[in-house]
Amino acid sequence: MIKRSCNRPGFARSAIFANYFVQRKERFRQRGDMARRVVDVAFKALTAGLGVATIYLTVTFSVNVYRGFTWHSAQSKLEKEKPEE
Repeated sequence: MIKRSCNRPGFARSAIFANYFVQRKERFRQRGDMARRVVDVAFKALTAGLGVATIYLTVTFSVNVYRGFTWHSAQSKLEKEKPEE
């Protein structure tokens, strides 16, 4: 990638800077990979939480509908048993 044999003045300094920037780019790429992993785990946790919340709300809604039907049925039976005056 970088030619080491060159007779230009200041080449050694430019090679050192070029190597520094290559290493810096690699560090940023590694940080980017880590950030992507963190975001990926956070997204998976969020979607799992939303799935659990959806199941919980579905179950509680179903239980409340069942209780409503049983309450309504009990009220209907009370009205049928009520003596007319």
